[in-house]
Amino acid sequence: MNKKGFSLVELLAVIAIMGILSGICILAVTRYISNSKKKTYKNFEENLRGAAVNYLSSHTELSTVNGGVTLTYSTLVEGQYLEELKDPGNQSKKCDASYVKVTGTRDSATSYNISFTYKVCLICPSYKSPGC
Repeated sequence: MNKKGFSLVELLAVIAIMGILSGICILAVTRYISNSKKKTYKNFEENLRGAAVNYLSSHTELSTVNGGVTLTYSTLVEGQYLEELKDPGNQSKKCDASYVKVTGTRDSATSYNISFTYKVCLICPSYKSPGC
């Protein structure tokens, strides 16, 4: 008798192997998407900081304000220092609650050198910067 085809055991083994491989692929893709979102949030924070630096370069009168200044997301977007930031976790929502707190300290009382520190708070519907 001539047997052609696969046995039930062989078919089940192939299905099991395919299930294991697809499970591994799903985990890898999920991890990749998660890491991409984290990198996007970090890039958004860098963009906010850069926009604040550019804003202060154009508005030098703010550099003399004691106690610092808070630059809101809407201020930076309306001034065209920043493009709208859409939440990678939900593309229909924006990170419009974000802000940058800028404080300046002089080297001495008679110095014109001011060192700025920037505290970036990126606030999106599915992410919030640490410490905000």
